[in-house]
Amino acid sequence: MAIPILDDLERLIVEHGSATVRGDHIALLREQREGLEKKVADLQSENGSLKEEIRDLREKLKTAAPPNEFIKYRGVLFRRLPTGVIEDAVYCWKCRGPMVSMKRHMPYQCTACNITADFTVSWLPEIMKEAAMLAPK
Repeated sequence: MAIPILDDLERLIVEHGSATVRGDHIALLREQREGLEKKVADLQSENGSLKEEIRDLREKLKTAAPPNEFIKYRGVLFRRLPTGVIEDAVYCWKCRGPMVSMKRHMPYQCTACNITADFTVSWLPEIMKEAAMLAPK
């Protein structure tokens, strides 16, 4: 990859004298350019490798979920903590985001997916007990 400005500069110097002094500078600039071109090629190669590694890791992350972390019951997910206890929160089965119950009298709903559960906060303790009994540990 030649830089046209260097060629023009070299031609100008040769035509107007001082070629030996400026020739050394041009040679130095060419060496620096070659070094930079090699560095760019190395960085582009490394960047490609890193992008591929990121893509592979993202695919692995999509499929990797800790075993028994979520329990699906009554159309929602409950999360089992590392201690084995079920967290008293309701999660969306589709996006795994938290679901909320407005004013504690409305059914749980996922604000991201608009999925609605068939129970309210007042039923949560009983449903959690049922889920814990049905789910393997």
